[in-house]
Amino acid sequence: MRPIGASVMRSVYRQSGERASRALALTAVLCLTLTLGGCIHTGPIANLVAVEDVTGSVPGPVPAITASPMAALSAEDWAIASKALAGALDPQGAGSAVAWENAASGMRGAMTPVGAVYDADGQTCRAFLAEISGRAPAQRLQGRGCREGQGAWAVSDLKPFGT
Repeated sequence: MRPIGASVMRSVYRQSGERASRALALTAVLCLTLTLGGCIHTGPIANLVAVEDVTGSVPGPVPAITASPMAALSAEDWAIASKALAGALDPQGAGSAVAWENAASGMRGAMTPVGAVYDADGQTCRAFLAEISGRAPAQRLQGRGCREGQGAWAVSDLKPFGT
């Protein structure tokens, strides 16, 4: 047998070093592919999040005070409150709050005009704030009252104050 020469040994080491480098490179590519492969999603993102999921950055839905802000008022309560509202919204009035109370139901409140009277589509309008309390939880509302000529005031855009 012939002894292995230095040149043969160098050739073997070079070939095995190249194989090791290729194997290491392939292993790195395989690991990178598997790692990044988990980041790929082909479907719509909406399917990944349930509707009821709540995050810290997006506030959940604001609960409504009631189905209608005035739902706590009976017909008799509204008859009394609407007179106070008409007095508060009257362009000839003092422009100050007008209180109302229904002793029979225990409901009470105040209607306060906000800002000046303005014309909207041939109607006289004025914004107002309403405070309602009594047997139901207290409510602060904001809205707009409008009327044609000397007719009755019609309430619109009524919603919880600050929304």
